[in-house]
Amino acid sequence: MQSDDSSIHESNTPVWTKSYEKGLVYEVYFRNLSRIAFTRHFENSKDSYERSVWGMFIKLEKHSLDTMAGLRGKYNVDTQSVISARIGAYALSKALNWWPEFSRKKVLKSANVFIPQLKAIKALGPQEDQAVLSYMVQHEQVLVDFLTLYLQGKKEMAKEKIETQYSKYYAQSNL
Repeated sequence: MQSDDSSIHESNTPVWTKSYEKGLVYEVYFRNLSRIAFTRHFENSKDSYERSVWGMFIKLEKHSLDTMAGLRGKYNVDTQSVISARIGAYALSKALNWWPEFSRKKVLKSANVFIPQLKAIKALGPQEDQAVLSYMVQHEQVLVDFLTLYLQGKKEMAKEKIETQYSKYYAQSNL
């Protein structure tokens, strides 16, 4: 469900994927940014739908960090969120609260840019890392699918995308 404008950004891909290890650093930077931003948004939201979907997203971001931890350790990638990620996350969380539709469109656009970059990182990875790298790309695609449906006004279908992914890793009773 990628939007058409992602292709205009594919030329940026090599900047972030000069090496496999640098690609993993890039991935953890944005994973931390989104985890922090989604958590702040979740904590500030009073809407039950928002709390439900972003609560699941937070757990999925944590699962992604945990899933990728082995690769980060193997290649000595620092997993601490750097100050620029924290500042970016703070700004994104405020935007999600103040300008929800605009900021969701920006997140969707960024995620659509991120997917080709993640695929480029995956292409650089050795065979033994491919299963985890495939998960990394698929995880981001769920965010794109969710936001695409959400912005089309199909909120329940969007929520189903999150619930499907969530139920793969967490018990149904936690929804």
